[in-house]
Amino acid sequence: MKWEELVSTHALRTLNENKRNEPKYLPVTSDIVKLTKYLKDKVACGVNVLKNESTSKPNDAKHTWKDLAEVTLASLIVFNRKRSGEVAKMTTSDLTKCTKGGNGVAVEGLSKLEQELCKVLWRVEIIGKKTRTVPVLMTNELKEALDLLYQRRREAGVWRQIRTFLQHCTVKVISEDLM
Repeated sequence: MKWEELVSTHALRTLNENKRNEPKYLPVTSDIVKLTKYLKDKVACGVNVLKNESTSKPNDAKHTWKDLAEVTLASLIVFNRKRSGEVAKMTTSDLTKCTKGGNGVAVEGLSKLEQELCKVLWRVEIIGKKTRTVPVLMTNELKEALDLLYQRRREAGVWRQIRTFLQHCTVKVISEDLM
């Protein structure tokens, strides 16, 4: 009996058809607004705490850094609607190449709204699935949080361990669990 021809192919086709025909439920807009507001408030609070925290207590700095990294990661995922693993693997070199404005983008082909968004949002390109280049957009608040995390990573004990500093918060907490 040829398993692939008689059973496996038909089973895979049936699974794929059932998956394709399954309805996809989208979250309610009010829930997305609540989540975005909550994350924005948590990022602002975390930035204030980390800025004002003294370096005399390393455990507090590490805990605060980790909390801010998790909230910032969740905010980037929600804001960009990207795969969580892609954003978590943002490297420190990617962050240093972050630009604002129409650098690297054909600005002439964009609408007026898109041109204004280019002036307001920060853009960083990371490596995505199948080594494709994936743009990640961020607001000034998220950029400030990422810069602060980058500056204070030594106090949190993250500076030499890994080059993807946001991934440090996902070592024990998987980014899907954050969502």
